[in-house]
Amino acid sequence: MTTQDAYHQGPNEALKAAENTLRDLIKEVLSEKLGADWPDKCGVTPERIEIWKQRKEDERKKIRGRGIDERILYYADFYDLPVILKKHWPLFEPCFGKWKTMEVYLDKLEDFRNPEAHRRELFPHEIHLILGITGEIRTSVTYFRSQKKPENKFFPILEQVVDSLGNIATTKDKSINTHRTLHPGDRVSFIATAWDPKGEACEFRLWKGPDYKYIVDWTHDPVLEWKVTEEDIRKEQCIYISLRSLRKYHASGDEDDIMAFYYIVLPKE
Repeated sequence: MTTQDAYHQGPNEALKAAENTLRDLIKEVLSEKLGADWPDKCGVTPERIEIWKQRKEDERKKIRGRGIDERILYYADFYDLPVILKKHWPLFEPCFGKWKTMEVYLDKLEDFRNPEAHRRELFPHEIHLILGITGEIRTSVTYFRSQKKPENKFFPILEQVVDSLGNIATTKDKSINTHRTLHPGDRVSFIATAWDPKGEACEFRLWKGPDYKYIVDWTHDPVLEWKVTEEDIRKEQCIYISLRSLRKYHASGDEDDIMAFYYIVLPKE
């Protein structure tokens, strides 16, 4: 989803994309600095962390038989994020600059996330404000990461891809072994979220190995579907989601980024 996509799909999608970008950045920065037990050191109370864990277990029970999002911070409330950011601001200041500015941004986004705000139509200036703040946050994160990978200044990236079974690929984990067994006739959907440094539209493609057969050729739609067939039967079936800008240059061949999901496909008994 690029900036243009967020505008056409509405402010709610832009809010969600920016919120998830913050969650992933917090995990990325704190796990690198504090280690695997970073949630216990992130700055919120143990009671809050227990609430996150309980929500995660409730989700596991609710959708038994499907994968869930294992990222603990995705079960936190939005108001937990400013607490964590402020506690460790020296680590995030290179990305966002002054805390006071970020604090104003987060307070404003929290207002728009309030259920009371969703019971009325947003005014045009409010929509533009949401898109401006969320765009600024995502641009800052992208630029911050680009300092580690200069190529991200020129080529779009896949921020994450989620399949309908609950498996998630991210910028850090681009290849996911789902360990899920499928059968011919099953359908799996993928939702891709992308970011372009120039804020331009991007295209997505869904294809499979080992024969490099396109399932869905280049499309602006970030929602893609794979219908499992008998030719997919194998111990390890890989499904790829590719991204490209509409510019004449690309990071590799005719695409700019790629993520992969591995499944087991067996015949129907």
